[in-house]
Amino acid sequence: MKKNIYLDFGGEFSLNERLTKIKARGFDGIFIFYDEFRKLEPIVKAAKMHALDVETMHLPFKGCNRIWSDDETGEEYKNLLIDGVRLASKLAIPTVIMHLVGGLNRPRPNEIGAKRIAEIIKVCEEHKISLALENVRETLHNDYIFSKIKSPYLKMCFDFGHVNCFTQNTYEFDFETYCEYLICCHIHDNDGTFDHHHLPFTGNVDYKYIVEKLKAIGFNGPLTSEARNDDYGYPEEDFIDKVFMALTKIESYFGDENE
Repeated sequence: MKKNIYLDFGGEFSLNERLTKIKARGFDGIFIFYDEFRKLEPIVKAAKMHALDVETMHLPFKGCNRIWSDDETGEEYKNLLIDGVRLASKLAIPTVIMHLVGGLNRPRPNEIGAKRIAEIIKVCEEHKISLALENVRETLHNDYIFSKIKSPYLKMCFDFGHVNCFTQNTYEFDFETYCEYLICCHIHDNDGTFDHHHLPFTGNVDYKYIVEKLKAIGFNGPLTSEARNDDYGYPEEDFIDKVFMALTKIESYFGDENE
C-alpha cells in the first residue's frame, strides 16, 4: 500500500531537505494544505523532482460553516474553495479535501449549502478533480450532500482521529454506507477528547478495528499520516521514521504488507 505523510508536520524546515528525508525513508508521497497566500507551485515541483506524489490538497476549513449561510460570506467561502480546485488542477493534484462543518455551534444542512457544493462539484467535473468530504463533528452534513448530489467526483476522506474524538462512534460508524465514496484517509491519534494529531499508537484509536472495517469494504490505500510533531519535538528525521513505522504496522493489519 502507498504511504504518504503530511508535509507541514511541524517545525522550521528546508523544503528540499525534508523531501529528501521523506523519500529516503520510503514514502510514496505527501499531502498539503491550500493557502491562498502561500506559493504552492514550488512545493509541488520540488516533490515531483524527488519522485513523490502530491496525493491530496486540503482546502481551507476555517469558517467552513459559512457554506450553509444565506449571505455573502457563504459565497466568498464557496469561491475560495473553487479557487482551490482550480489550483489543484493546475498543479495536477487529483483530489481536494473539504470539511462541511466545524465547531460546537454548527448550522443544519440546507439547500443553500447543497447548491454551493453542487457548484463546486461542477468545477471539479470540469477539471477532473475529486472533492473528498471528511468525516468531522458529525456525519449529518456528509449524508445530506451525498443524498443531494450524484457525481463520480464527489468522494470521501475517512479520518481515523475524528471518529475517535469528535463523533466518538468508532464501533457504530457505518463504513458500508460510504464504501462507494471512500478514496483516501487521514491517520493520526488522540485520547478521545481532543483532535491532537498525535503519532499513531500513542492514543486510543482502535486501528485494528478500523482496518478490519476498511478492508471489509475494499479500501486498499493509500495510507496517509496527518500526525504532527508539535507535542513531541522529535528531530525531523526521527519523526519521519516513527510515522513510517506506524503506517507500516497499520498496513500489516490489512494483511498485505509485503505486496
